[in-house]
Amino acid sequence: MKHPDDRRPDPVTDADDAPAAAPPREGWWEAALTRREAAQRAGVGLGGLAVLLGAAGLGGVAACGRSDDEGLDDDKVEPRDAIEVQKQVGWAVGAEDQTLRFNTTPMVSDSQKGTDWQRYKQPASLLGATSPKQEAWRGFAAPTLFQALEQKTLADQMRPTRSGDVIGAYARGPALASLMAAAEEPGKTLLIVDMPGPQAVGLAAGMADKVEPVFHFDNWPHPRGVVPSHDTLGATLYYAAELEAKKAQRPEGAPVALVLDKQRLSQPTSESTQFDNRYVATLPSAKALKERGIERVMYVTERPIQTESDDLNDDMVAYADAGLKTAMVPLSAFERDESVAQADSETNGYYYGGSRQTHGGFYAYYPMFIWLPGPSPRWGSATPRTVARPQYRPAPRPTVFSARTTGGAAGVGRTKPTGFGRVSARVNASGHVVGTRYGTTSRGTSGSYGRSRSNFGGG
Repeated sequence: MKHPDDRRPDPVTDADDAPAAAPPREGWWEAALTRREAAQRAGVGLGGLAVLLGAAGLGGVAACGRSDDEGLDDDKVEPRDAIEVQKQVGWAVGAEDQTLRFNTTPMVSDSQKGTDWQRYKQPASLLGATSPKQEAWRGFAAPTLFQALEQKTLADQMRPTRSGDVIGAYARGPALASLMAAAEEPGKTLLIVDMPGPQAVGLAAGMADKVEPVFHFDNWPHPRGVVPSHDTLGATLYYAAELEAKKAQRPEGAPVALVLDKQRLSQPTSESTQFDNRYVATLPSAKALKERGIERVMYVTERPIQTESDDLNDDMVAYADAGLKTAMVPLSAFERDESVAQADSETNGYYYGGSRQTHGGFYAYYPMFIWLPGPSPRWGSATPRTVARPQYRPAPRPTVFSARTTGGAAGVGRTKPTGFGRVSARVNASGHVVGTRYGTTSRGTSGSYGRSRSNFGGG
């Protein structure tokens, strides 16, 4: 999807060498735990705590002055959660001399044609711009990705980024938002945006004046990461100033959009060279949604599909079983009406079914919404013949995430399948992580272990 007016400024061309790795600040993470982290910490006993504290000294090899081969017989290999290893050691653990490769285009300015994006490289500023305006939804955000900017060597490499697909998603945002805002009691709607991260951010920014985005990005980038989450972070920097401005003008009781990165479940292309930074989405429970007045759940995808992502299946089925009205809408159903001037249209010239006359026909396909056209109808309600009637119905199916619900105060928690989002760590006799092996842990413990050259006080 490429916006017809996609005129890009010159991309960033300077390629200064990244500075040497710096240790994470102690104590920062205790002040910014996600729900998943809090649950994990709550179940850690004194013995587990000692291992976690010992793991912070990944640089023990350098501190002790021993060679990579010395004392290996005393080391043990064990699986560790990838994000925890990154937090304890550094975001680029084992690949500190490598730089990020972007799949989106680095820009010199943000969506507002300014350089405010530099201010949002401070985690506090970015969290302020992206956190939900409605207090009731703040507990369902997972801003782990934004918190990663506390790592200076990562922040130094970050730029605002975009692509044709990101701009296309952004351009369609006002059209989808217009339908949600015009529905009866719009605050009873939850959108679950499940698209590749950069496009999901673009769509959220395009809707943000009428729809409340709740970002759920629960991992960190890595130079060899399975999930290219640095592209998602770059897109967020591109739209950060716009998101903050629209947050201030967003009405109370706006529909809510839980924004996910579909790439969180990406399959590794190499079992031996990639860092497994995948993660599982955590959705609110049906009970939590009802407590917040939600009656309708709209699953938003790039294009028509018949099933939701595997880690969402149990949740979507639970929603339907609890009486919540569920449906799926593809963003590809919104196309440009060339007869309408973009500047004069609240939908940016995009409409459901590709025409102003078919935009209101959305409600015929989705009777869960009752259209309130206002004093004068803004759109026609002709049947959108270019769009197939939605057939989605949540149905249970076997996945690697099935029957893994653990429950939680804020929503539904999940454990990771074996080898998912974990790395094999070599731990010395003192409990310090001294190396990691790339690839998923489900393939055994063969392969080479990267030794970190950084020293974070271990030894």
